[in-house]
Amino acid sequence: MRFSQSGREILKEMEGVIPRVYDDLATSSEKRKGLVDCYSAQGTPTIGIGHVVYASWKNECEKYANHFRDGYDLPLDQILAIFEEDIAKRENILNKKLTVKLSQKQYDALFLMMFNTGSGNSSFKKAVEFANQKKWAETADAIAGGPVSSKGVELAGLKKRRLFEAQMFLDGSKSTSPNALILLGVASLGLYLFMRRS
Repeated sequence: MRFSQSGREILKEMEGVIPRVYDDLATSSEKRKGLVDCYSAQGTPTIGIGHVVYASWKNECEKYANHFRDGYDLPLDQILAIFEEDIAKRENILNKKLTVKLSQKQYDALFLMMFNTGSGNSSFKKAVEFANQKKWAETADAIAGGPVSSKGVELAGLKKRRLFEAQMFLDGSKSTSPNALILLGVASLGLYLFMRRS
């Protein structure tokens, strides 16, 4: 399967499109200013649409050296090209893990989670395991229970994001089990709050 265009638009909204290397723990206005260098981040150095700049990889820091606070913006066409490369890599990873056919919304929900948490996260692994068993409510529960912190700092935005992803997965599952309906109600509230950006 492939990550949908609507999924891409959701991901752009969630991650933002930021043309300088920024700290993922920073406020929106601080993100726009950018980091001084790779090593000044409290969280994870990031650029564009959620592309991680690995401070431990010297060539990554050098690659984006002109796009820190005192540099210049990374052009939009380059941001979008990096975004598509990141998507292709993650599609390959997710497709190798899945053994069942999912609806587009289910696939997109798992993809959104993996883009943010990585494929090695235990909650993501559990979500994929349940999805491969067609246990939709349990999959959504694993998504909703996924990581909500970065570098040990709990972030309200990640809580909303996990609920949004769980809701999206359930919307695509046609599940009517009592547990799924309860989670659907909780996730609907999360979706409402996420969209309000409270």
